Amino acid sequence: MNTSQIGAVYARVSTEEQTHGISLQQQTAQMLHYASVNGIEVPDAYRFAEQVSGYTNTREFYDEIRGLVAAKHITALIVYSSDRYTRDPVHGDIFRKELRLSGVTLHVVSEGGQVDITSPMGQFMRRQMDNFNWFWGQMIKQTAMEKKKAYTDASIPYVSGFACYGYERVGKRLDAHLVTVEDEAQTVQRIFSWYEQGHTVSQICELLRGVPTPGDRVRNPKRKRQPGEWNPSTIHKMLTDTTYRGVYYANRSVVVEDATGRKMRQKGKDPMPITVPALVSDEVWYRVQQKLTDNARGGGRSKTSKHEFLLTARSKCRHCGGSVSGNMASSGKAYYRCNRRYMHKTYTESGCDFMPVRVDTTDPLVWEVVKELLAHPDRVRAVLETGQEKQRTQGRAIEAQLLELDALCAEKESMLKGYSRAIAGEYARSNPNTHTIQALQVQCDDLTTSLEDIQKRRIPLLAQLDEKVISQRYIEDAVSYAAEIRDHLETASFELQREIIDRYDMRFEFELCDEFTAVVYLQWHIWEYDITVFRPGASHADLDNRNVSNPS
Repeated sequence: MNTSQIGAVYARVSTEEQTHGISLQQQTAQMLHYASVNGIEVPDAYRFAEQVSGYTNTREFYDEIRGLVAAKHITALIVYSSDRYTRDPVHGDIFRKELRLSGVTLHVVSEGGQVDITSPMGQFMRRQMDNFNWFWGQMIKQTAMEKKKAYTDASIPYVSGFACYGYERVGKRLDAHLVTVEDEAQTVQRIFSWYEQGHTVSQICELLRGVPTPGDRVRNPKRKRQPGEWNPSTIHKMLTDTTYRGVYYANRSVVVEDATGRKMRQKGKDPMPITVPALVSDEVWYRVQQKLTDNARGGGRSKTSKHEFLLTARSKCRHCGGSVSGNMASSGKAYYRCNRRYMHKTYTESGCDFMPVRVDTTDPLVWEVVKELLAHPDRVRAVLETGQEKQRTQGRAIEAQLLELDALCAEKESMLKGYSRAIAGEYARSNPNTHTIQALQVQCDDLTTSLEDIQKRRIPLLAQLDEKVISQRYIEDAVSYAAEIRDHLETASFELQREIIDRYDMRFEFELCDEFTAVVYLQWHIWEYDITVFRPGASHADLDNRNVSNPS
């Protein structure tokens, strides 16, 4: 097929639009039909579809399209409607500027084809469409929240999302209610019973191995745990959930945005109790709560001798990614071990190859390396300056986005000044036109709102940039502190050693080489140093049978 244009198609639905509107398949079919009719070739690799909110500007496939645009691999972008590529008015301007700079045309199927994104009038009309798309999206959210409140007021539990483990939501709208899932309900009852009998949450996880977990039915592609593999935090959450005693609380939490635009979940102000079928009696539930409280105070913890662990809370296992912490064996010796591995009865079940290493062997070797680095402040400076340059390179993409926002801000400020001068000129006339003034004032208000949105978008980008790039002040402080403590390194107490490692934010990874040696990787910015640690001469069978206490 001889065509002069290579294009990409982008389909999107948000989580609110799964039950209404046009589906991903329908969008894609209509866009490909449009491309065929208009002589635009769309390779299979350039056909994108994803389920994500239009208010989110960082999206997997959307970012791929921006990469194709920047590399000038396409000459046309086809979307079903203008709200498919974004609902953010500020980002709409940025994205269309990227299209213009790369000579890519924008085609909106629902508007009849190619739209004008180059002329002043075309850009103006696109901005108005962005504002409408933003408004309409907010109205969809508002309607969803009003429906949720109406259902909650009618004592309908679990208006959205999945019902908790042991229950299933059946019926629609005002007829919706919870029913128990028999096999899951029995699992919940066993969990409460086992905990009452004195089992720890880790032991309950092991007893439930192979039983479907709450996460198994969600099918999250990013989930790391295998089906039937329980998490102690899941067990703890279930033990404290009032739903199992027959009281579900709606509005227990709300999602809010902080100053950087990051979403977080907070406790709701007015949780509403709704009666649901109980899986455990009030007596059992309250006895478990008392036991949880007693254990949190230390009443259920084994008494172990106190020991100092230099690397605890800063280490992980290179084999499986689990945390590595210090623990006392029944022999009284201290070890670093992989916590994920010790959630299983035997090493072979865990899928992790790491075996414990002695703390009294590891900590002195690690401290020698730290001491050698900090004894030479010039070496500290060299490591940080090299890392600074590398991280600046990684942060250039963020800097480019900031420059785009700055340019857009300057453009809108110039337009705002022009409208303001026009308003002043109209007032200066002997017979000012009030309709003209009102129209100009509306434009000024819209531009002011856009400028505020741009500043909000700058905040998280600046925060990311601070995380990416090592500041010069940080380098000077690190070098100065190294020079200050250099003479105290040889006689440093455990508290000072730990303070130094925390201050420099050093991280550690453990890896087993063979039965007798392990490697500890000390990581500090771009610098990594491997430290070989010799393990005691013990066989795998000896270690499998070793009685190691639970983490304190």
